[in-house]
Amino acid sequence: MKWDSTRIEILVLVILSVLFPFLITNYSNSLGSFYSILSVISIGYLLLDSKRDIQFKNPSNSWITSALIALVAIGLFLVLSNLIIIPGTQSVLKLLGASSPILSNNVLINKIVFGILVPIGETLFFFVYLFDLLASLFNIEINKQNLKNPKLWLLIVSIAFVFMFYHLQAKLAGVPLEQAVPILVVVWFMAIFSLLLVTWFKEAVQAILFHCGLNSLAIGLIPFAILNSMGLVS
Repeated sequence: MKWDSTRIEILVLVILSVLFPFLITNYSNSLGSFYSILSVISIGYLLLDSKRDIQFKNPSNSWITSALIALVAIGLFLVLSNLIIIPGTQSVLKLLGASSPILSNNVLINKIVFGILVPIGETLFFFVYLFDLLASLFNIEINKQNLKNPKLWLLIVSIAFVFMFYHLQAKLAGVPLEQAVPILVVVWFMAIFSLLLVTWFKEAVQAILFHCGLNSLAIGLIPFAILNSMGLVS
């Protein structure tokens, strides 16, 4: 059997829908249920919408190329975040890490869940399926040529705000607003980057690798020392 992009995408979502109840509910029943529901909805949307604009992965693009694009995007995000939001790469990553709750006393499981599983699920649901669905409803084309269209930018910014408020409700409940604001700004900016990656390449894989890479750096799944060789530590 040939494992095309759609089969791989379905397999990823099935794995997420099985793992989330077992892993995240150890931290929070509501959070675990929410991610499980996201996975199930995503599977349903994937099966029902056979003419989506956004692919999981374009067969003509190699995984190495996609990974390099994601790496460049991570570097650009950190540089711009240093200039626009808060100085210091470590400070930016600390803000991103603060949006990931502690799953359990098992540090490795916590890092795998919030460094890999959660960003895959969030990217597919918010930045691919929701983006594609709303673009279809409002007759907005998702491609780099259409970035001059204010309606596309309005949609991108709106979904980024939805993603930001989701983090506020699901992951930052009880955190004082003055502490939550800088975290939410970084999360919103990261969402903008993810949606632009999806728009430019019309596939999910670069945004997934970008999100996983940032989360993994933020929570220590990928050693921070790696950034030294990239010249991004400040």
